[in-house]
Amino acid sequence: MAILAVKPIIPMVEKQLDSWEGGGRTSLELDTQKLRPLIGTVTSCDKDGGFINQTTYFPRSALCEGFEPMKGDWVQANYFVSPAEWSSQAKTVRPLRYQRMDRVCVSSVFGSNGVVEDSVFFSLDSLLLPAGYRPTPGDVVSVVVVESCQSFYCWRALCMAPTEQRYRGVKIDP
Repeated sequence: MAILAVKPIIPMVEKQLDSWEGGGRTSLELDTQKLRPLIGTVTSCDKDGGFINQTTYFPRSALCEGFEPMKGDWVQANYFVSPAEWSSQAKTVRPLRYQRMDRVCVSSVFGSNGVVEDSVFFSLDSLLLPAGYRPTPGDVVSVVVVESCQSFYCWRALCMAPTEQRYRGVKIDP
């Protein structure tokens, strides 16, 4: 039995110049400056920024107005590759999907977390609420929610407002 020696073929990579479209820059240089779309989940975040899919950094300035991300949120971003560090950074970040839900019921509250309509998670730490309002089970509210992976829930509430006011223990429609 004869053994054949296989010689690996290593393709040669050349930088190509295109003086008409690139102004004398290489295609590699042009490619790193182009914004690319990205859909993923927030894997970490703090007061300075965070990461999408553990690899793409986003500064707070990249977030769309009013959006406070939380780990697990699905987002859509535009990012670029930094040629100096070969890392990616998002220039814009916004929720992938969001919706408003009117006249829905707070199902439960446990500690600083809760659930609306048995399907939407909320955390009092990141929830925008009217001054002096704290949700309780049975409250009828309006919420804006974003798609998110939060344990058993696929949606997370960003903001919540009661649609009925309580006066001396009696609910009255506004």
